[in-house]
Amino acid sequence: MQIKLLTSVYLSICGNELIAFPSLFFTDEDIKAIRESKRDKTAHSLKLHLSALVYRDQNHWSLWVNHKIIRPETHRDIDGFHLERVMPHEVTFSWIARDSTTPIIFTLRPSQTYVTKE
Repeated sequence: MQIKLLTSVYLSICGNELIAFPSLFFTDEDIKAIRESKRDKTAHSLKLHLSALVYRDQNHWSLWVNHKIIRPETHRDIDGFHLERVMPHEVTFSWIARDSTTPIIFTLRPSQTYVTKE
């Protein structure tokens, strides 16, 4: 029961810090459990979010990835991910896990997010 409650609370405040302290609804243990749960999830996963894609041709395009603008002239690794190919409606990336040598290749369209789990 307490796990379900903590999960629903976590989802409702996802991304927001618990700044109203002391809480009227949660005990100190509940707040500590929520913060630890959030910390554990962010420590074991990376996120790549493609917000927008503007494509003219293979040499003229712009991406908005993880709150950064990426263009052909600024093309480089993006927060641990490698940009493989840009197409008119999708972008192909690759990522290599810490315990592997084989890259994982995936494709994103605008407004999609890839979340790694290790």
